[in-house]
Amino acid sequence: MFSLDQYIKYVEENDIKMDSIMVVQNDQLLGKHFFHEEIDRNVYSIAKSFTCTAIGMLVEEGLLKVTDKPVDFFPEVVEELERRKNAYAEKTATGLVGDCDGKVAGKDPDGLDDGMDPRWKDVTLENLMTMTSGHGAPYFMAVDRVYLRGEKEAKPDQTILDEWLFYAFTRPMVYEPGEKFVYGNLAPYVAGRMVEKVTGMTLLDFLYERLWKPLGVKKPKWETDNVGHTFPASSLYLGIEDMVKFGLVFLGKGEYHGHRYVTESWVERATSNILPSDVINPTGDAPEEKQGYGYYFWQNSGEGYRAYGKEGQLIIILPSKNAVIVTQGRNRDCQQVFDVVKEFIYPQL
Repeated sequence: MFSLDQYIKYVEENDIKMDSIMVVQNDQLLGKHFFHEEIDRNVYSIAKSFTCTAIGMLVEEGLLKVTDKPVDFFPEVVEELERRKNAYAEKTATGLVGDCDGKVAGKDPDGLDDGMDPRWKDVTLENLMTMTSGHGAPYFMAVDRVYLRGEKEAKPDQTILDEWLFYAFTRPMVYEPGEKFVYGNLAPYVAGRMVEKVTGMTLLDFLYERLWKPLGVKKPKWETDNVGHTFPASSLYLGIEDMVKFGLVFLGKGEYHGHRYVTESWVERATSNILPSDVINPTGDAPEEKQGYGYYFWQNSGEGYRAYGKEGQLIIILPSKNAVIVTQGRNRDCQQVFDVVKEFIYPQL
C-alpha cells in the first residue's frame, strides 16, 4: 500500500527544505502532503514548460513554426539597432567621440551602439527552445531583471527599459546557433514574445484561455517586464494541484479527461532527448541534469521526463508507470530532491 511516511520522515530528519509533494497514478491520488501552508508558490523555470505548451498550440494552428526566426518577428528592433550602430560609426569616423579613461565616450554600456550580432539572423525558435541560441552565459536571470527594471543605481538606457528585446538582441554571442546548450532565461523570453506577437495577447492570457481555464485552474500570478509582457522563463505562481494537472496533460500525450490541449506529436517532440544537457545545480554536480533536454523539458535518468524549476520544483512524468510526481521546495541542492523521490516514491509505483 502506497505511503508517504518514509519520505516525510527522511525529509524532516535530514532538513531537506520541501514545501509539498503529490503523487498521482492511474488518475488516482496516491498521496499528498504539505510541510508548510498550502499556497501558490513560485515554480521558477517550470514556467518554461508552459511556454513550450503555448508554442505547441500555435504550431498546430500554423501561426508558428520551429524554423521561424525571431529577428523576422521584431523588425523594428533590428532596424533600430542597425540605425544606432551606423550612427555611432559615423560619429566615430568624424571624430565626434573618443576615448575617456579607457572607455569610449558616449557609447552605450549595454551594447546598443554595437548593433546586433549577425548570427542572430540564423537563430530559430527551435534554438530558443533547446537553449542553443549561441549565447555563452545565462542572461535575464534575477539579477539582470533588477537592472532591467531600473532598480539599481546604474540604470540602462530608456530604450532598454521600454523594450527588453533590445537587451536580448545585444547580449554577446559565443557559439553558432544550435552548437551548444547554455541554460538561461534570454531564449525563453524571446520565444514568449513571439507567442505574444502572433496571438495579440499576453502569454498569461493566452494560456489562461487555452489551458488553465479548461483545466479549472484560476488565473495565476506571473512576472512581467516593464510594459506588461509576460516573463515566460520564470516567476509563475502555482499550487501543487495546478502543477499535477499540467503533468497529467502531458502524461495523456496532450489530452486530459477528453480534452485535447496540444498534439501528441508535439508532446513527443518536446519531451524527447533532443540534445545533451549540462549541470545548473548551484551546489555542484547533479547527475539528473545531465540526462538530456528537449523543448524546455528535461530527461530523467532511467525513464520519463520532467518540467523543472530551481530549489526542488518538479513535475515528473513517468509514462511506463502512468504516474505523475510533483514537488515544491526551497532546497538549494536539487539533486538531493531527486534522490529522495527516487528512493522512497519510485519503488512504490
